[in-house]
Amino acid sequence: MDASRLRQPGGTGDDWRLHLAYDFTAGRMGQVLVTDQHTGEHLAHYTLRAGDVVVADNGYGYRGMVAVAVRQQADVVLRAYPPDISSRSLPTERLLEANRDFRAIKHVLAEAETLVREMEQGLLAEGAHAARYVTKLRQDLTNDVNYILVKVNGRISDAVNGIRV
Repeated sequence: MDASRLRQPGGTGDDWRLHLAYDFTAGRMGQVLVTDQHTGEHLAHYTLRAGDVVVADNGYGYRGMVAVAVRQQADVVLRAYPPDISSRSLPTERLLEANRDFRAIKHVLAEAETLVREMEQGLLAEGAHAARYVTKLRQDLTNDVNYILVKVNGRISDAVNGIRV
């Protein structure tokens, strides 16, 4: 899911917002909403179902967005960086638990990354303009997985070795 700004002739460049939800299983746009420039990114714009997995950028990375998805029994993969995840603020046991949880879902993220890469290659081969959005989504997904690996594993190493950052 993502939103883009649209310009109208003679406009400012931020005249309309296009909110899109891509359905990976169907291989097409699942939901589209056009709003004025005052309507920001929010999961409440979309109808989610039990079993849906929402992948979105940091514009959606807030607790309120997670709550919207949970109320609709959907899961989310969002870029949301906690303000403080240091070896001082979390005990080693919690860091190990976070690492264990992440490893349990990493295969889902790897599958999502593969699906996005395949979709990107198809769109690029067709010369579709939407390919740039998929490329950005793929890059964000790859960066997020790597960030989690480095951040969590680095903090575990710090905690185990008694390093305080």
